[in-house]
Amino acid sequence: MHADMPEHAHTTLAFGQSGIAPLTLCVLSPTAHSACNDSAAVNQSAGDATGYRSSGGASRAICFMLQKNAALVAGCRVIELGCGSAAAGLFSARHSSDVCLTDGDSASLLLARCSLAANRDVKANVRFAPLAWGEAGCRAAAPLPGTLADVLFSGGGPDAAPLLILCADLLYYAGGTRALVETIGELVRDGGLCVCAFNPRHADWQDVLCNAADAHGLEVWQLPLDSCVPPESMAEGWFASTRLMLLWHRSMQPPTLAEGDTARLRRVTATTAVKVGVGWEWASLPMGSSDSDGA
Repeated sequence: MHADMPEHAHTTLAFGQSGIAPLTLCVLSPTAHSACNDSAAVNQSAGDATGYRSSGGASRAICFMLQKNAALVAGCRVIELGCGSAAAGLFSARHSSDVCLTDGDSASLLLARCSLAANRDVKANVRFAPLAWGEAGCRAAAPLPGTLADVLFSGGGPDAAPLLILCADLLYYAGGTRALVETIGELVRDGGLCVCAFNPRHADWQDVLCNAADAHGLEVWQLPLDSCVPPESMAEGWFASTRLMLLWHRSMQPPTLAEGDTARLRRVTATTAVKVGVGWEWASLPMGSSDSDGA
C-alpha cells in the first residue's frame, strides 16, 4: 500500500432490491475521518477535504439515475469531480469505457485507486488526475491548448466521445460551489452534461448555485428523485434532503432521458434574480420557477 495512504476501511454501497450490484468502496476509518473533519481548512478551489466517505443519498441518486439512463453514459467520456471514494465514477465505469476520477486532495485519489482495485467488475479504462476547482485549478491542470476535458483525457480531439460530468455531494459552502460551477462550465463549454446530486448544507445554496451557473452560461434543472429511485429505496431514508440536478451549457440541446423523464425536469432559478429566456422551447416541458427546488 502507498506510504501516504490514510487509515482506511472498506465498506459496501448497496442499492436495496433494485437488482444493481453493490460497490465496494475504500473510505477513511472513523478515527481518520473525524481527524480530517477537525483539521480541514476551507479551500476555495478544492473543497473542504472531508469527502472521503460514501456520500449516502447523493452517490446512490446518481447511480440510480445512470442505471435507468444507461444510454446517457454509454460511449461517453466520464469525469467525476471531487471523487473521494469514487462511488459515482466507478458505477459509471460499468457502462462507459473511459472514466477519469479527479480530486483536489491526493489522499482521496489514493482511496479512489483502492476502491477501483476492490471492484473487479469494472472493465473501463479508469484514470486518475489531481484537479482543484476554479480558475486557478483549471489553469494548473490544463496548461496546453484545448479544453480541460481534452487534457484530462490526454488530448481527445473534436471528434472525441460526448462528455458526462458527475458530482456527488460537493456543495459544501458558497465559495466551493462557485469554484465547482466554474470548473463545470470549463468542462462543458463545448458540449456535455453534468449530473449533480447533493444534500443542501447552507440556506442560500439555490442562489449561489444558480447565480454561478448563470455567470458561466449554464442551465440548472432539477429531476425528481422518484423518477429514478425505486419506491423501496426511497423508503430507506437516504434521500430525505437529496437534490438531483442536471447542468449543461445553454448553447446546447437539453438531454433526452429515459421513459419520458425529460418532461419532468424543472428549471431552477435564483430566488433573488429573474432569469429571462432559456434559448430553447419544449412544448411538453413545464417551465419551473424558484419554488421548484423541492424534492
